[in-house]
Amino acid sequence: MRDSHGTIRFVYHTPTWADFLSRAFTGIREVGAGTNQVVVAMRTQLDQLRELVPAWRRADVDAQSWLLEEAVALANA
Repeated sequence: MRDSHGTIRFVYHTPTWADFLSRAFTGIREVGAGTNQVVVAMRTQLDQLRELVPAWRRADVDAQSWLLEEAVALANA
């Protein structure tokens, strides 16, 4: 926000698309990576989401899928 002279007086940051995805999936992934039903549901959600979002947002969905697979591998190690 700027004052009447155009000087910046306040800056506020809004969450990014990646932030929203992280908030939606991180906790569930961390707790549920060792539970097959949770993993299957998350894979399904991420696959469906990937099909629905514009191409420029798919990389962030793919990153969440990768994080899920990494968490599953660690849970099953």
